[in-house]
Amino acid sequence: MAVRYAERDLQHYISLVDAGGHTVPARLDALVEHRDTIRRRIRELTLSLTAVEYKIATYGGSTGPDVQALGTTTGTDRTALPDEPLRRALPAE
Repeated sequence: MAVRYAERDLQHYISLVDAGGHTVPARLDALVEHRDTIRRRIRELTLSLTAVEYKIATYGGSTGPDVQALGTTTGTDRTALPDEPLRRALPAE
């Protein structure tokens, strides 16, 4: 469904471009909405990756090179990706 939605958005954007310069505000709105959707998906995927990396480390596996495991003064482990705020990792199941 997401692919169809993206195709529909692209077709709408192209139709706006073809319609002329007066559609610039609508094009800008579409691009801002698309950017916000991408950012939301990146956040969701980052959280999922953090949880999976934590579980891998819990079971004795090694995490990817883009993950930094950090200890806090309370002794709890936290995991963060570059350019992301630290989040408490999910407990292992």
